[in-house]
Amino acid sequence: MSKPRVSSAVARRTEALAHAKRIAMAVGVTGVDFGVIYKGGQRTRRLGIRFHVAVKQHPTSLTAAQILPRELLGFPCDVIQAKYSAHDGSSLTPRSQFDPIRPGISIGNVQRTTTGTLGAIVHDSSSGGAPCLLSNWHVLCAAADCAAGEAISQPGSFDAGTSPARVVAQLLRWANLSHGCDAAIAVLDKDAHSASEPFGLDLTMAGVVEPQLNMKVVKSGLSSGVTHALVDGLGGSYSIDYTAFGDQVRFMDGIHLVTDPDHADQDISLEGDSGAVWIDPQTNSAVALHFGGEDGLGPLANYALAHPLSQVMTLLNITL
Repeated sequence: MSKPRVSSAVARRTEALAHAKRIAMAVGVTGVDFGVIYKGGQRTRRLGIRFHVAVKQHPTSLTAAQILPRELLGFPCDVIQAKYSAHDGSSLTPRSQFDPIRPGISIGNVQRTTTGTLGAIVHDSSSGGAPCLLSNWHVLCAAADCAAGEAISQPGSFDAGTSPARVVAQLLRWANLSHGCDAAIAVLDKDAHSASEPFGLDLTMAGVVEPQLNMKVVKSGLSSGVTHALVDGLGGSYSIDYTAFGDQVRFMDGIHLVTDPDHADQDISLEGDSGAVWIDPQTNSAVALHFGGEDGLGPLANYALAHPLSQVMTLLNITL
């Protein structure tokens, strides 16, 4: 029985992929394959060799050895930002109990039975730098009559289920909603441990930067996980209904974010993501505190709202 003939195109593709794999192993690429070439975040009709990288970088910041080829054996090359890991059933999720506690995981007010996202580990300038948990007012307070000292648990009440609350912090201070900011902090208990690396992200927040139009950012949220967005609106004021928390409809200051066209995130925010911090992955700088998102209305429903973190830090007198 004769062997099936392999077309020259298939053989050339196989050879090109083998060469690409050797390059990938040498420069730390996260994957290679053959597939659709993208331009400006849009699919084209062209096919080629695709190099997957954890973070895209401008060629001027790379050494000659790190620069990937534009073409291999006649096939065009593309660079896709992606990082992969095994997904087994025993893996931790943002809703799990964590030690140490880190951004991107479930927290909430025990008395108010709330659940949201821990945005960052910050330090209270009013008390000599005590470590605190940063999230939204409607996650850590959630009531017009909230009081300092209320217990904060990890995970939040929704994720703890019937298990006893694991108290890790005490409500300390919050921004008045009349100031257009939905933010609060809780001081970490002395026997609780914390880490600054957000769940699912291989980075540590370093400093704070002001949001800019077309800035690309990433966050780790309780419900939608790690998602990527593009800042498409600055200096905004958005109507949010707080009547369920014993308050009123208020206009909140912030920025508007939409899906990053370089990523295929179906939802950049979902209920439960409140309190997450958006980060500039190019500099690891914290950009904004997520406080609201899509309502499913209209063709542009995949959006998010966030407070510039510099505003939050000033109002709460905190530092990273």
